[in-house]
Amino acid sequence: MKPYHVILVGVTYTAACEFALRQAHQIAQKSGAKLLAFHAVRPVEIDEVVKCCAIERDLMIDSAQNSLEAFVERALGSNHHVTCLVNEGEPYHEFSNLANESGADLVIIGADHFSNSTRDSGNFSIKSLRSFTMPVLLVREQPNRPFARLSACIDFSNSTTPVLEHTARLDFNENQFVEIVHASCTHGSGPSPLRFLTGFFSTREKKEQYHEILDGQLSAIKNSSSHLFQAAPITTALEHEDPATALIEHLEKSHSELAILGCSRGGLKGFKTNLLGGTAEALIHQTHCSILIVPILP
Repeated sequence: MKPYHVILVGVTYTAACEFALRQAHQIAQKSGAKLLAFHAVRPVEIDEVVKCCAIERDLMIDSAQNSLEAFVERALGSNHHVTCLVNEGEPYHEFSNLANESGADLVIIGADHFSNSTRDSGNFSIKSLRSFTMPVLLVREQPNRPFARLSACIDFSNSTTPVLEHTARLDFNENQFVEIVHASCTHGSGPSPLRFLTGFFSTREKKEQYHEILDGQLSAIKNSSSHLFQAAPITTALEHEDPATALIEHLEKSHSELAILGCSRGGLKGFKTNLLGGTAEALIHQTHCSILIVPILP
């Protein structure tokens, strides 16, 4: 399985950020990737201190660099092999620019950035979700070890293969548990978006036929992807009036530690996601577990 090469983790000195840094370090060690830790200092913050305390601007940047290095060493120990970088600028723009310039193929951030608690954190999460062209891993607080239970959320679209491949990248040993999950809308719960299917699932026989086809598709995906994983994955099919709600409830009940799902970039589906919100955004705000969002380009 193709390993990660450059991993970029954003540092904001929160508890969740420390968990993100530790998880990033574990993934980097397993994949042999270069690990970058980054912190951005807003110009207005420096301006205030320079004006009030007459401290040179360069000294402020040096102090921020020292603080970042000390934080990384406290979290990982002195022999961490992490490159620490500090830039002056608006955090999202600096972080995004560095992700592109460094060739990062995985971005990791503490999940406190993705809550609804503040306007800034909400804006940061949505911007990252919609515009980053590399996978974004949102890490919530958890034990200092690799994710024990991984849930690959698929929808039989062109996102299925990338989601399974990225799940396999984080499946480090046979003690980890991998589940392939598909959530669909309950047939007959409302008007079908496809007019020619109206009434198609009205009989028990046709519903059973549909479930047999669905089970067959999941079984085929499981068999074709089993070679990617340390141990054979299991499959789970969910039905609900709102598939996003079904996923959220299932991830909670199954004690999943990491959900992996695709998110469209561009095209009609991507436009609808940006305009109305989507499954990925719902999971960011409502799940207890960490989330890896895999961008699907048109």
